[in-house]
Amino acid sequence: MNIKSYSTLFIFSFISTAILTYILTKYLPTIGLVDIPSNRRSHDKITPRGGGLAIVVVVMIALSGFEYITSNNFVNSIKILPLLLAIASISFLDDLKAVPILIRLIVHLICATFAIFLFSQLNSVHILIYSILVIALSGFINIYNFMDGIDGMSCVESIQLSSTMLILCFLQFPAINNPYFIASVNVIILGCSCGFLIFNWHPAKIFLGDVGSISLGFLTGLCLLLLALTSTNLFIACAIASLYYITDAVLTILIRLLNKEKIWQPHLKHFFQKAVQKGKSHKQVVSIIAVCNIFLMIISVTSLHFPVISIMLALAVITLTVQSLLK
Repeated sequence: MNIKSYSTLFIFSFISTAILTYILTKYLPTIGLVDIPSNRRSHDKITPRGGGLAIVVVVMIALSGFEYITSNNFVNSIKILPLLLAIASISFLDDLKAVPILIRLIVHLICATFAIFLFSQLNSVHILIYSILVIALSGFINIYNFMDGIDGMSCVESIQLSSTMLILCFLQFPAINNPYFIASVNVIILGCSCGFLIFNWHPAKIFLGDVGSISLGFLTGLCLLLLALTSTNLFIACAIASLYYITDAVLTILIRLLNKEKIWQPHLKHFFQKAVQKGKSHKQVVSIIAVCNIFLMIISVTSLHFPVISIMLALAVITLTVQSLLK
């Protein structure tokens, strides 16, 4: 891994996203792309949404440009970018005007299916296992969207996950399939998330919107899945790295299903949303989760050598984090 090249890629992604996001804070309200406060949302003022469009544009330019400069081809870009464009387009349309949930899920499933087929290098696998992988990636995409509920939340999560995956790539480089693709995507996500966070930190001047959270979920989820398929230890490491998001989202979905609620509708029942309702500020809640993520990142890396102990530690961290949020 060429540190200088990846540093340049990070800086480009960071600066470009910050500039484009600033432009979008001025432009999006002129086309009516704003979030209106309601009793099912955690913000209290009209805020532009759809700012994740900046991230999508930067990812497409940065990934294709970096791949061409470093390898003189578009082998990975030509596979991933059409899928990213498809999933970002339907999400941006949903930001503009609500798209039926069934249509969105079909697009998510199609993109997940092609992404796994093109990048997983699974020569022969039972259709049931393949279906599980597709559902897992589609589920993660939607978890990312569900969890994008307060200022800075998704950016902080993306920074932690991309940083963790970069460390795992560095430590397990020879064992990973297509490590350059995974590394470059995560460097770009890291830069984009830092650049967007400037405007998304509380009080947020702009929101990611579905175009941002869904696209980040797609790219991050795919990279996690590719790493997880490499070995049992990397599977455990990736699960630990994303454990807060998975725990909060899955438990909330299960509770809502038991209460016969429509899980795709906006709500305020995630742990982090309940923390805000109890009086904690967005900054306090995201800071608690950021500390949790730092511990999960460290535990994720140590799980490569001490998997059982690391799983126990990760569960303890999640338990303490939820208690801190809800007290």
